[in-house]
Amino acid sequence: MIQVYSFWLPKEGNRPEEYEDAFALDEVQRRFAIADGATESGYAGLWAKLLVDQWVRRPPFDFSTQGSKLVQKHQSWRRWLRSLRAEWLAQVARPNLPWYAIHKIHQGAFATFLGVY
Repeated sequence: MIQVYSFWLPKEGNRPEEYEDAFALDEVQRRFAIADGATESGYAGLWAKLLVDQWVRRPPFDFSTQGSKLVQKHQSWRRWLRSLRAEWLAQVARPNLPWYAIHKIHQGAFATFLGVY
């Protein structure tokens, strides 16, 4: 049996709720994901969390399917990301945001992502 340990810290000087990275795992399904949210983008922590949570719950396609063409997997990946973007936007777009927050939302959020399946 594999034992999993996780440790995390926000950046020096930041509060725990300002943590912009994320990790998630499902030991039963043997799925693991980590994401490093890009500080310069808006709401990067939320984007990182959405990526990893959805990866372990519902990855974009079944990697064990040998018959699927690469084009089909690419299309599945794009649909999966599109739905996550919509969820991210629904959570961050609120009325009466300051102009700089609106600007960040229009730019989007970014993260480096690794999903293991």
